[in-house]
Amino acid sequence: MKNVITIIILSVVCFSCYDFASRLEDLNRELSPQIDIDPRRGVPANGMDTVTITVSFPIEADRDLVRANFKAASGIFIESGTAEFEGTRPVREGDIVTITARLRSSTQAGIHNLDIEVPNVSRRITSIEFLTSAPATISASKNKFAVEQGFRDEIQLTAAMRASQGLPNQGTAVTFIVADTISSANSSLFRSLSGSNTSGVASVLFTPGDFGGYTGPVDYRVIATGEDGNELSATGTFEVIEEKED
Repeated sequence: MKNVITIIILSVVCFSCYDFASRLEDLNRELSPQIDIDPRRGVPANGMDTVTITVSFPIEADRDLVRANFKAASGIFIESGTAEFEGTRPVREGDIVTITARLRSSTQAGIHNLDIEVPNVSRRITSIEFLTSAPATISASKNKFAVEQGFRDEIQLTAAMRASQGLPNQGTAVTFIVADTISSANSSLFRSLSGSNTSGVASVLFTPGDFGGYTGPVDYRVIATGEDGNELSATGTFEVIEEKED
């Protein structure tokens, strides 16, 4: 008799476990979220533009169970003022239920991870790209007033760039052009060219060569170009002087 009772109890317990697992599976299927990021291409890394992340659930989902936790490797969520946001207020939109988060870009250009978790249901790690953008401001400078003709002397030309709110504009491609025709993009007279660093500064070393025998003032221009296609430039002047005898 004890064996019969034990078998019955085990059967009930196993059936209950199966029933719970089945209901949990149905719940997970019911809550299976869809994640949309707009714009998918990304936004400028200017500390201002925002990406909208929307987690959508079927209308059948229990709104009391719908949650979404967001964690960004870079940027700040407008809703929380930090890199993490717990979405607990779903909104019904037609035949779906949604939770939305808005991520403001940082000034660090590149591809950054975005962790989205629906507790007890699913977790997804995706990515968001913050694109290098033309700076809000740019200035040109040099490390000395004049450079000698020839290949022994050189002058350092610098571009300092700031994004909005005075933050450094990082990772922006910069082109230096001397006398309207000599470009750092294709001339061997330039060396050590770099894109803007974490301080928003890019620099290059320029050697004039014989410079066609010319001495006197020379204009130069620095052009910052963002991945969004926008440009900003600044100009400066230095002197080319005769090469000194040894």
